[in-house]
Amino acid sequence: MKILVFIFSFLFLSTGAEAQVAVQGVFRILQANERPIENVNVFNTSESDNVQVTVSAHKVTFPDSLTETQTVATDLKFAPKNFVLPAKSEKLVRIFKTSAPDANMEKLYRIHFKPSTVAKELQDDASSEADTKVNVKILTSMGILLAAAPQQIKPSLTYERTDGKVTLLNTGNVTLHMRANNVLCESSNGCTKLIDRYLPPNRRWTFDVSSNEEFTYFYEVYGKPNSIRIKAKK
Repeated sequence: MKILVFIFSFLFLSTGAEAQVAVQGVFRILQANERPIENVNVFNTSESDNVQVTVSAHKVTFPDSLTETQTVATDLKFAPKNFVLPAKSEKLVRIFKTSAPDANMEKLYRIHFKPSTVAKELQDDASSEADTKVNVKILTSMGILLAAAPQQIKPSLTYERTDGKVTLLNTGNVTLHMRANNVLCESSNGCTKLIDRYLPPNRRWTFDVSSNEEFTYFYEVYGKPNSIRIKAKK
């Protein structure tokens, strides 16, 4: 069974009901020793409306560990880049990386699949590649994160702890997938819910905890399990 994952503005949040395009899998990896090609299935979830989809990409960095910067990616190509997707259908989009893997640092991209409503005269010919100018209405953009792995993978995660808060800092060279689970269940404070999120290199993230007790946060490094032990606050 296919599981469709919906992304809003693309940073790990689910979309509202108006969205008509879905993608399968929120995080993709281009391994350094494999072909630099990634296939993405794009789905039109509408029961009746065709949509025009445009694919684009931005490279993502965190220069000061908190602020995200995005620049247009020049080393990715798409086939196709523009297409019309009929109602209740899917389309395979291929992503090609044209530059060599970096030796020491992952490259992270946001791949956007921007849907637009198709003009009435194209509704009966949804198989055509929509490079004709049409009147469109912009819908919610969907997307995935694409990580181009470095030649040498060196994960590293550190933390700082104060009363009621923990700050994680990804000091390695690859994105970490922090996994959700309940921790610190106490009768007086309840449970702290650790959330599921991605932590790119040089990215800092602070979250609240309900207790100063020791706990473990589990995460994955390109699908391989790992964990960090957060010691008790003295």
